Amino acid sequence: MAGGLPILILWGIAPDAAWFGIIDYSLKAPLEWQMLNQRAYMVETPLSAVRLLRFLAQGPALFALIMIGMARLRHGKSSMAEGLLNFVILAGLVAAWLPRPIYAQYLVPLLPALFLRFGLMLDDLRWSRPAITAILILCMGAGVAETAIRIAPNVASADSPILSATMDAHAIGRIVRAAGVTGPIVSLTPERVADSGIRLDPRFAAGPFLFRTRNLLTPAQRAAFHVLNGDSVAEGLTRYPPAAIVTGQESAPSPASPQGLESPLIAWAKAQGYSATTLPSGAVTLYLQRE
Repeated sequence: MAGGLPILILWGIAPDAAWFGIIDYSLKAPLEWQMLNQRAYMVETPLSAVRLLRFLAQGPALFALIMIGMARLRHGKSSMAEGLLNFVILAGLVAAWLPRPIYAQYLVPLLPALFLRFGLMLDDLRWSRPAITAILILCMGAGVAETAIRIAPNVASADSPILSATMDAHAIGRIVRAAGVTGPIVSLTPERVADSGIRLDPRFAAGPFLFRTRNLLTPAQRAAFHVLNGDSVAEGLTRYPPAAIVTGQESAPSPASPQGLESPLIAWAKAQGYSATTLPSGAVTLYLQRE
Protein backbone atom coordinates (compact mmCIF):
# COMPACT_ATOMS: atom_id res chain seq x y z
CA MET A 1 0.00 0.00 0.00
CA ALA A 2 2.81 2.41 0.86
CA GLY A 3 4.58 1.62 -2.41
CA GLY A 4 1.43 2.08 -4.45
CA LEU A 5 0.36 5.37 -2.87
CA PRO A 6 2.62 7.62 -5.02
CA ILE A 7 1.26 5.91 -8.14
CA LEU A 8 -2.31 6.62 -7.08
CA ILE A 9 -1.44 10.27 -6.37
CA LEU A 10 0.19 10.69 -9.79
CA TRP A 11 -2.75 8.95 -11.41
CA GLY A 12 -5.11 11.40 -9.75
CA ILE A 13 -3.06 14.41 -10.90
CA ALA A 14 -2.49 13.35 -14.53
CA PRO A 15 -4.20 10.06 -15.42
CA ASP A 16 -3.20 9.99 -19.10
CA ALA A 17 0.46 10.75 -18.41
CA ALA A 18 0.50 8.27 -15.51
CA TRP A 19 -0.94 5.50 -17.68
CA PHE A 20 1.70 6.12 -20.34
CA GLY A 21 4.58 6.45 -17.86
CA ILE A 22 3.66 3.45 -15.73
CA ILE A 23 2.07 1.03 -18.21
CA ASP A 24 2.46 1.93 -21.88
CA TYR A 25 6.08 3.06 -21.79
CA SER A 26 7.35 -0.11 -20.09
CA LEU A 27 5.49 -2.36 -22.50
CA LYS A 28 6.23 -0.49 -25.73
CA ALA A 29 9.31 1.75 -25.54
CA PRO A 30 12.02 -0.86 -24.78
CA LEU A 31 10.62 -3.12 -27.50
CA GLU A 32 10.62 -0.24 -30.00
CA TRP A 33 14.21 0.71 -29.13
CA GLN A 34 15.50 -2.85 -29.45
CA MET A 35 13.70 -3.30 -32.78
CA LEU A 36 15.12 -0.01 -34.10
CA ASN A 37 18.60 -1.22 -33.12
CA GLN A 38 18.08 -4.64 -34.73
CA ARG A 39 18.29 -6.43 -31.36
CA ALA A 40 14.87 -8.04 -31.10
CA TYR A 41 16.54 -11.08 -29.51
CA MET A 42 17.13 -8.99 -26.36
CA VAL A 43 13.43 -9.07 -25.50
CA GLU A 44 12.74 -12.68 -26.46
CA THR A 45 12.08 -15.35 -23.83
CA PRO A 46 15.22 -17.57 -24.22
CA LEU A 47 17.75 -14.79 -23.70
CA SER A 48 15.57 -13.17 -21.02
CA ALA A 49 15.58 -16.44 -19.04
CA VAL A 50 19.36 -16.70 -19.33
CA ARG A 51 19.82 -13.08 -18.21
CA LEU A 52 17.49 -13.55 -15.23
CA LEU A 53 19.37 -16.67 -14.08
CA ARG A 54 22.71 -14.92 -14.64
CA PHE A 55 21.77 -11.94 -12.50
CA LEU A 56 20.35 -14.19 -9.78
CA ALA A 57 23.66 -16.06 -9.79
CA GLN A 58 25.71 -12.90 -9.21
CA GLY A 59 25.62 -13.62 -5.48
CA PRO A 60 23.58 -16.00 -3.29
CA ALA A 61 20.08 -15.11 -4.63
CA LEU A 62 19.80 -18.09 -6.99
CA PHE A 63 21.02 -20.50 -4.31
CA ALA A 64 18.57 -19.04 -1.77
CA LEU A 65 15.72 -19.39 -4.26
CA ILE A 66 16.59 -23.03 -4.96
CA MET A 67 16.82 -23.83 -1.26
CA ILE A 68 13.46 -22.20 -0.52
CA GLY A 69 11.90 -24.21 -3.35
CA MET A 70 13.37 -27.42 -1.97
CA ALA A 71 12.11 -26.61 1.53
CA ARG A 72 8.64 -25.93 0.16
CA LEU A 73 8.58 -29.28 -1.67
CA ARG A 74 10.00 -31.20 1.28
CA HIS A 75 7.87 -29.80 4.10
CA GLY A 76 4.77 -28.55 2.29
CA LYS A 77 3.15 -26.38 4.94
CA SER A 78 4.37 -22.88 5.73
CA SER A 79 3.73 -20.52 8.61
CA MET A 80 1.80 -17.32 8.01
CA ALA A 81 5.01 -15.29 7.86
CA GLU A 82 6.63 -17.77 5.47
CA GLY A 83 3.52 -17.85 3.28
CA LEU A 84 3.41 -14.06 3.05
CA LEU A 85 7.08 -13.93 2.12
CA ASN A 86 6.52 -16.64 -0.49
CA PHE A 87 3.92 -14.45 -2.18
CA VAL A 88 6.21 -11.42 -2.06
CA ILE A 89 9.04 -13.47 -3.58
CA LEU A 90 6.74 -14.63 -6.36
CA ALA A 91 5.67 -11.03 -7.00
CA GLY A 92 9.33 -9.99 -7.07
CA LEU A 93 10.14 -12.64 -9.66
CA VAL A 94 7.23 -11.55 -11.84
CA ALA A 95 8.32 -7.91 -11.50
CA ALA A 96 11.87 -8.84 -12.56
CA TRP A 97 10.64 -10.94 -15.48
CA LEU A 98 8.16 -8.54 -17.09
CA PRO A 99 10.42 -5.62 -18.20
CA ARG A 100 12.50 -6.41 -21.27
CA PRO A 101 15.44 -6.51 -21.58
CA ILE A 102 16.03 -7.77 -18.04
CA TYR A 103 18.68 -5.98 -15.95
CA ALA A 104 20.16 -6.72 -12.54
CA GLN A 105 18.46 -3.77 -10.83
CA TYR A 106 15.04 -5.26 -11.58
CA LEU A 107 15.78 -7.89 -8.91
CA VAL A 108 15.95 -5.32 -6.09
CA PRO A 109 12.28 -5.69 -5.01
CA LEU A 110 12.78 -9.45 -4.77
CA LEU A 111 15.87 -9.57 -2.56
CA PRO A 112 14.61 -8.40 0.88
CA ALA A 113 11.77 -10.93 1.00
CA LEU A 114 13.98 -13.63 -0.50
CA PHE A 115 16.65 -13.41 2.19
CA LEU A 116 14.18 -12.95 5.03
CA ARG A 117 12.51 -16.17 3.91
CA PHE A 118 15.89 -17.87 3.51
CA GLY A 119 16.84 -16.83 7.05
CA LEU A 120 13.63 -18.33 8.44
CA MET A 121 14.36 -21.56 6.59
CA LEU A 122 17.82 -21.79 8.13
CA ASP A 123 16.24 -21.83 11.59
CA ASP A 124 15.31 -25.44 10.81
CA LEU A 125 18.14 -27.53 12.26
CA ARG A 126 17.49 -30.28 9.73
CA TRP A 127 19.48 -28.34 7.15
CA SER A 128 23.23 -28.96 6.99
CA ARG A 129 24.72 -25.69 8.17
CA PRO A 130 28.38 -26.31 7.14
CA ALA A 131 27.42 -27.19 3.56
CA ILE A 132 25.08 -24.22 3.22
CA THR A 133 27.70 -21.90 4.69
CA ALA A 134 30.33 -23.12 2.22
CA ILE A 135 28.02 -22.64 -0.76
CA LEU A 136 27.00 -19.17 0.45
CA ILE A 137 30.66 -18.17 0.73
CA LEU A 138 31.28 -19.33 -2.85
CA CYS A 139 28.21 -17.47 -4.16
CA MET A 140 29.10 -14.29 -2.32
CA GLY A 141 32.68 -14.59 -3.56
CA ALA A 142 31.41 -14.72 -7.14
CA GLY A 143 29.37 -11.56 -6.59
CA VAL A 144 32.24 -9.71 -4.93
CA ALA A 145 34.62 -10.81 -7.71
CA GLU A 146 32.37 -9.33 -10.39
CA THR A 147 32.10 -6.08 -8.43
CA ALA A 148 35.88 -5.95 -8.04
CA ILE A 149 36.40 -6.54 -11.77
CA ARG A 150 34.04 -3.68 -12.61
CA ILE A 151 35.59 -1.14 -10.24
CA ALA A 152 39.24 -2.20 -10.73
CA PRO A 153 39.87 0.11 -13.73
CA ASN A 154 38.65 3.12 -11.76
CA VAL A 155 40.75 2.20 -8.71
CA ALA A 156 43.83 1.58 -10.82
CA SER A 157 43.52 4.91 -12.59
CA ALA A 158 42.43 6.80 -9.45
CA ASP A 159 39.55 8.10 -11.58
CA SER A 160 36.19 8.24 -9.84
CA PRO A 161 33.16 8.55 -12.16
CA ILE A 162 31.20 10.17 -9.33
CA LEU A 163 33.86 12.81 -8.64
CA SER A 164 34.28 13.40 -12.35
CA ALA A 165 30.54 14.01 -12.79
CA THR A 166 30.52 16.30 -9.75
CA MET A 167 33.39 18.40 -11.10
CA ASP A 168 31.60 18.71 -14.44
CA ALA A 169 28.38 19.80 -12.73
CA HIS A 170 30.18 22.45 -10.66
CA ALA A 171 31.94 23.70 -13.80
CA ILE A 172 28.61 23.97 -15.60
CA GLY A 173 27.22 26.12 -12.80
CA ARG A 174 30.27 28.42 -12.75
CA ILE A 175 30.35 28.90 -16.53
CA VAL A 176 26.62 29.54 -16.94
CA ARG A 177 26.48 32.00 -14.03
CA ALA A 178 29.60 33.83 -15.20
CA ALA A 179 28.12 34.20 -18.68
CA GLY A 180 25.02 35.85 -17.25
CA VAL A 181 22.63 33.88 -19.47
CA THR A 182 19.28 32.79 -18.10
CA GLY A 183 17.13 29.76 -18.72
CA PRO A 184 17.29 26.03 -18.05
CA ILE A 185 19.85 23.43 -19.08
CA VAL A 186 19.07 20.77 -21.66
CA SER A 187 20.77 17.38 -21.42
CA LEU A 188 20.07 13.72 -22.10
CA THR A 189 22.05 12.91 -18.93
CA PRO A 190 20.26 15.04 -16.31
CA GLU A 191 22.09 13.33 -13.46
CA ARG A 192 25.30 14.99 -14.64
CA VAL A 193 23.88 18.50 -14.29
CA ALA A 194 21.85 18.00 -11.10
CA ASP A 195 24.61 19.47 -8.91
CA SER A 196 25.21 22.50 -11.15
CA GLY A 197 22.72 24.75 -9.38
CA ILE A 198 21.09 25.51 -12.75
CA ARG A 199 17.51 24.42 -13.40
CA LEU A 200 17.05 21.44 -15.71
CA ASP A 201 14.63 21.85 -18.61
CA PRO A 202 11.70 19.65 -17.44
CA ARG A 203 11.15 18.41 -21.00
CA PHE A 204 14.37 16.42 -20.56
CA ALA A 205 13.77 15.07 -17.05
CA ALA A 206 13.48 11.53 -18.45
CA GLY A 207 16.94 11.75 -20.00
CA PRO A 208 17.35 9.65 -23.15
CA PHE A 209 14.43 7.32 -22.51
CA LEU A 210 11.58 9.42 -23.91
CA PHE A 211 13.84 11.34 -26.29
CA ARG A 212 14.75 8.21 -28.24
CA THR A 213 11.14 7.08 -28.81
CA ARG A 214 9.67 7.49 -32.27
CA ASN A 215 5.98 6.72 -32.60
CA LEU A 216 4.80 6.06 -29.05
CA LEU A 217 3.40 9.55 -28.50
CA THR A 218 1.39 11.75 -30.83
CA PRO A 219 2.40 15.44 -31.17
CA ALA A 220 -0.58 16.33 -28.98
CA GLN A 221 0.56 13.88 -26.28
CA ARG A 222 4.14 15.18 -26.40
CA ALA A 223 2.83 18.70 -25.86
CA ALA A 224 0.50 17.62 -23.07
CA PHE A 225 3.21 15.61 -21.30
CA HIS A 226 5.88 18.33 -21.84
CA VAL A 227 8.42 16.07 -23.55
CA LEU A 228 10.49 16.20 -26.73
CA ASN A 229 11.95 13.49 -28.92
CA GLY A 230 14.43 13.55 -31.79
CA ASP A 231 11.76 14.54 -34.30
CA SER A 232 10.40 17.46 -32.27
CA VAL A 233 13.52 18.74 -30.50
CA ALA A 234 14.49 21.44 -33.01
CA GLU A 235 11.05 23.02 -32.95
CA GLY A 236 10.79 22.68 -29.16
CA LEU A 237 14.18 24.25 -28.47
CA THR A 238 13.54 27.09 -30.90
CA ARG A 239 10.29 27.89 -29.13
CA TYR A 240 11.88 27.83 -25.66
CA PRO A 241 15.69 28.17 -26.00
CA PRO A 242 17.82 26.85 -23.13
CA ALA A 243 20.70 28.68 -21.49
CA ALA A 244 22.97 25.73 -22.21
CA ILE A 245 23.07 22.24 -23.66
CA VAL A 246 25.24 19.49 -22.15
CA THR A 247 26.31 16.57 -24.38
CA GLY A 248 28.86 13.77 -24.47
CA GLN A 249 27.32 10.83 -22.65
CA GLU A 250 24.84 9.72 -25.34
CA SER A 251 27.10 10.12 -28.38
CA ALA A 252 27.69 6.45 -29.23
CA PRO A 253 26.40 5.55 -32.71
CA SER A 254 23.78 2.85 -33.11
CA PRO A 255 21.56 1.58 -35.94
CA ALA A 256 18.73 3.72 -34.56
CA SER A 257 20.97 6.81 -34.21
CA PRO A 258 23.96 6.49 -36.56
CA GLN A 259 25.40 9.85 -35.42
CA GLY A 260 24.55 9.36 -31.76
CA LEU A 261 21.39 10.17 -29.85
CA GLU A 262 22.64 13.68 -29.03
CA SER A 263 23.28 14.67 -32.66
CA PRO A 264 20.02 16.70 -33.02
CA LEU A 265 20.93 18.68 -29.88
CA ILE A 266 24.45 19.37 -31.14
CA ALA A 267 23.22 20.34 -34.61
CA TRP A 268 20.69 22.77 -33.15
CA ALA A 269 23.23 24.31 -30.76
CA LYS A 270 25.72 24.89 -33.58
CA ALA A 271 23.03 26.32 -35.86
CA GLN A 272 22.02 28.78 -33.13
CA GLY A 273 25.60 29.90 -32.51
CA TYR A 274 26.05 28.38 -29.04
CA SER A 275 29.70 28.36 -27.95
CA ALA A 276 31.27 25.00 -27.07
CA THR A 277 33.36 24.39 -23.94
CA THR A 278 34.91 21.07 -22.90
CA LEU A 279 34.29 20.30 -19.23
CA PRO A 280 36.96 19.01 -16.77
CA SER A 281 36.22 15.32 -17.41
CA GLY A 282 37.10 15.79 -21.07
CA ALA A 283 34.13 13.63 -22.04
CA VAL A 284 31.38 16.25 -21.75
CA THR A 285 30.78 19.41 -23.79
CA LEU A 286 28.82 22.47 -22.69
CA TYR A 287 27.12 24.51 -25.42
CA LEU A 288 26.45 27.96 -24.01
CA GLN A 289 23.99 30.49 -25.33
CA ARG A 290 25.66 33.69 -26.49
CA GLU A 291 24.44 36.93 -24.96
